[in-house]
Amino acid sequence: MPKRKKSINAAVHTWDLIRLTSVLLLLLLELSVVGVLAQTQNRPTSPDAPTHGTAQVFLTPSFVPRNLPNLVDRADVIVDASVETVLSSRWTDPARKSSLETDVLLSVVRVLKGPATAKIIVSQSGGKLGDLYIEAPQDPLMVTAERYILFLMTDGRTKLPTYALPRIRRYVVTVSGTVDFPCTVTTSTWVSSRPAR
Repeated sequence: MPKRKKSINAAVHTWDLIRLTSVLLLLLLELSVVGVLAQTQNRPTSPDAPTHGTAQVFLTPSFVPRNLPNLVDRADVIVDASVETVLSSRWTDPARKSSLETDVLLSVVRVLKGPATAKIIVSQSGGKLGDLYIEAPQDPLMVTAERYILFLMTDGRTKLPTYALPRIRRYVVTVSGTVDFPCTVTTSTWVSSRPAR
């Protein structure tokens, strides 16, 4: 088989994997939103976060892709990456308990869209700080050593920790967003509180 045909076949195979993964991600997102809505209908809610224990925050994304091309178009970067380290959780605004975030350092296996890079940091809502654990069911925290295909948007915020990696690129997940990114989230509601894990 000629070299060019092998290259085209590899590209088609990669695109098929991206398409399949994206369809599965969209389906999971849709199912998680429906599941969370069903779970939250009979639970007491509060605008205030607990100070200890475990709480879930419901995030409402303002962008939900209609199809794979829409998701690909919206993403600044698409990467196949594995989690190198889950960094310490931190408050982006200590006055707002919903602003707990966790940064994740990822090693990039392959860039499918965007500039070439070896490592990136992705910020996610929630995390553990002291005896308070906040989770967002629609955007579960990534796990060390797991591998993900991520559709990401540039995180343009300033005053974020650099972790002695001053030139590293920072991103947020395109679809799920977080409480602190008004471009991706419209509301948040606390739906439960239980003792810490």
